[in-house]
Amino acid sequence: MYAIISDILEDVSPVPMVSNALKVIGENMARIIDEVIQGVLAAGTNVIYAGAATTRASIAATDLLTATDLAKANAFLSTKAAPVF
Repeated sequence: MYAIISDILEDVSPVPMVSNALKVIGENMARIIDEVIQGVLAAGTNVIYAGAATTRASIAATDLLTATDLAKANAFLSTKAAPVF
């Protein structure tokens, strides 16, 4: 993704074209990266569900995340040698 800005446009424009273009391109790239990461995460098979849910389709508003669910996720990540932050 890129923007073509001529030196003439940059000289005569009252608006900082390069700064604005960088901001727009940066926001678009962040959105694209987020979409790619969402796709990878959604395709994952190592999923721990809260409450009584056993599939993504069976998640209900009553399936609340609890300390037990977090402990289960922590234990799972520890067995996979996930880095600790």
